[in-house]
Amino acid sequence: MSTVAFGALTTRREKSDSGTSKTDQPPGLNSYIDILAALVPAEVLAIHAIIIAAVTATNPAGQTQITQPGTLRLAFWLLAGLATVLFVLGRRPAPTPADVLQQSGTSVPRWQHLEWQDLIRVAIPPAAFVGWTMLEPTSAWNVVVPGMSTGTRTLIALVGAVLLAAVTKAMASHSDNKPSPKQRAQQARQQAAPPPAEPADTAPAEGPQEPAPVTSNGVAVPKWVY
Repeated sequence: MSTVAFGALTTRREKSDSGTSKTDQPPGLNSYIDILAALVPAEVLAIHAIIIAAVTATNPAGQTQITQPGTLRLAFWLLAGLATVLFVLGRRPAPTPADVLQQSGTSVPRWQHLEWQDLIRVAIPPAAFVGWTMLEPTSAWNVVVPGMSTGTRTLIALVGAVLLAAVTKAMASHSDNKPSPKQRAQQARQQAAPPPAEPADTAPAEGPQEPAPVTSNGVAVPKWVY
């Protein structure tokens, strides 16, 4: 899978109508696909495997030794940062209701209109990468935290994987249930529309109207005088 795909899946779910991105509208995939894409950052894992082969050697006893710890330590931090960048590249924000109303949804800047949940999403791929390095017996984690035991590494990685999977599923459900920009624009139009005018009361007065008495000089005299 791909970290870029994880960001793209999030955007596609936000562009679909509420509750439809897992079935009818794009991407039309269950949230388990989001979990797989987020927890398997294939790009950085592939680079990590190549770097491991370049900075390790096998001794006469058949054990793998790290020959360039400084390079491997640098690779760890660069790859964690790369996982973050790859998610951002795939995460093109959906247009806002204002953009839809102005018919300018195709010109939404990539770095604008992000929501606070993206701060959580952007941390998932690098955290998954760290978990993979903790599970591997020979990895960049060996030079970052060299004193950690194998059991502790495995425990933290497995618990972290379950936690990241739960968070990713929650984020996917949030995007799926979120109204699409078109739905929010329609709601904005309805709220901005003026209320219908009430019809004027033109009903005639009840009962016949008696004319007021008139004096000899043509002046109407109030009825109470009589």
